[in-house]
Amino acid sequence: GSAGAPAESAILYAPGATSLCPKSHPFPFRQDDGEFARHCCTVQVRCQGHQECCGGEQVPVPVTYVYEPPREELRCEDFSWWHLLKGKKGPLWQLMKADATPRSKADSDAMKAMGYGEGRITWAGEDGDLQDADTAKARLYVGSRWLVSGSQQMQGAKAFMGLAPHQRFLEIGCGALNAGQFFMDFFNPGSYVCVEPNDVLHRKSAAANASITKIIDQKKPEFITRDDFDPRPKMGDGYRFDRAWSHSVLSHAADWQLMQYFEVVAATINPDGGLAMASLRFSDVNGVSMEASHDHSWIYPSVSYFDFGEARCLARRAGLHLEAVPEARLFHTQTCPNEFHDWVRMRLLKNGF
Repeated sequence: GSAGAPAESAILYAPGATSLCPKSHPFPFRQDDGEFARHCCTVQVRCQGHQECCGGEQVPVPVTYVYEPPREELRCEDFSWWHLLKGKKGPLWQLMKADATPRSKADSDAMKAMGYGEGRITWAGEDGDLQDADTAKARLYVGSRWLVSGSQQMQGAKAFMGLAPHQRFLEIGCGALNAGQFFMDFFNPGSYVCVEPNDVLHRKSAAANASITKIIDQKKPEFITRDDFDPRPKMGDGYRFDRAWSHSVLSHAADWQLMQYFEVVAATINPDGGLAMASLRFSDVNGVSMEASHDHSWIYPSVSYFDFGEARCLARRAGLHLEAVPEARLFHTQTCPNEFHDWVRMRLLKNGF
């Protein structure tokens, strides 16, 4: 449901979504220097300056969520990992993982002491319990609404990254091909690549669906079974993607895996206009900022939370510019309200910007 109208003093990443304007006021107004629609108007014309709705009637844009960041964001240099990585060259995630390993072992020992069994130390996501999974279990494991979420992801990628059939496309974590079936069908043969640690998910899902099997036969995708997000061991170090996408992957990741993801994206997207988008968690279902969980291991099916400012610093250290795309959350939750992930968009830094 709606989180209500935001307070004027709140710093908002998502004032509203233009597609939510009521039929009585169908035209969204955007300030000349503003990024988001503020009001829905009865008139379509646009005025100079900040005169909203040009004299027509107006109503506030409905708000799906309000994400209010911390009042004071730390500088990148204030994070402990920044000093750990100072002067170091990549892969930086390996240094962060080594630093997290003793903490991950302590977490495992604590779970064992409480009678929960021994946890997996710096687990990266490959799940041996899935080896005997059938189609139903494979799709249930992923959790997203079958077909509905996949179709909406496809439309979201078109809306917020721009897609063309000739582009090379990387999906990190294609799971049971909920979205992958739509991506594969859209792109030219040989253009779609997926990196997924649990290949049983897409194998079982495709085997049970004649349509997906036909798409795979026609589009000749590449499926790479790895738990480090990295397509390069199979595609080659010089292979570049025009677009990259992942949904509900980083929302279960450790801090060192977030850096790992950023480094892979930085190394594999096209420096000439390449873009990547990913969902993760900065806030709860109501858009309230959550404290960063700083997990030491992959924690699926639990959820990890990150601080937006820290994620932006991690991306910068990996050579990426990262920006929040709250419109994508608003778009996705229209059809999948339980998938209230936050979204970010990435591109390579050029000259430090």
